[in-house]
Amino acid sequence: MIAFYFMLNGVDDGPGQLCGKGHLDEDGTWEFIVPSWEVTDDDGTHLRRFRFTELVVYEGFSGPRIPAEEAAMKKVGTIDVMVYRQKETRIVKPKKCKLKKRIKEIPQKLIKGKAISRTVDLGEKEKLDEETVYQSTSLMDGEDHLIAIFQFKYRSRKDLQAELIIPRSPSPGPPAPPSFEELPEDEVNDLAMAAHMRAENSHKIEARVKGIAYVARKFDDLTAEERKKLAENEWVLMNVS
Repeated sequence: MIAFYFMLNGVDDGPGQLCGKGHLDEDGTWEFIVPSWEVTDDDGTHLRRFRFTELVVYEGFSGPRIPAEEAAMKKVGTIDVMVYRQKETRIVKPKKCKLKKRIKEIPQKLIKGKAISRTVDLGEKEKLDEETVYQSTSLMDGEDHLIAIFQFKYRSRKDLQAELIIPRSPSPGPPAPPSFEELPEDEVNDLAMAAHMRAENSHKIEARVKGIAYVARKFDDLTAEERKKLAENEWVLMNVS
């Protein structure tokens, strides 16, 4: 029989999961989802679902720590799955257990500049309707002789982008200018006037060079259609250049 044990952020206080011939599906495969720990205390046996919470990273040093706690802190952001050969012995009722301390804050120096902003915590108690029983087991080869160990690293999307594992979200470009049809009437009029003045100056210079007379045309003498055409050409020129 194969047994799987889980370590969240270096903390290994959860129960394992067994897989033997009797657990396999018809096609010879086995699948099991672990969404929570089952915990037994003075209130009975209940569920504590996994959830991601914010990891508080602080500067400085808050005092001496025991080596095991510091080692666990260095494994924040990891989920280990350890695989052993194991044998069943008997069916037993759950025993009361005390959950180990969850890592919710960590000094900056222990994550060595890594982008880690989330940790795994346990949710509130959820009472189980039925009494749970367990199979008492023992390791066949000892704790130091694993079949395999799988390590998974979890990060928030923001952390993955900071570590260049996934591409950063593109920065929004400048907002697109409104179309000519969306411009207010006074702005259309200003555009038309600017275009008219530039055209008049050009005509005056051209007439002076050629030595001919030029009769200026006042802006107020332009028709609405002429003003619109001047404004539209000015708008196109402004947004192309």
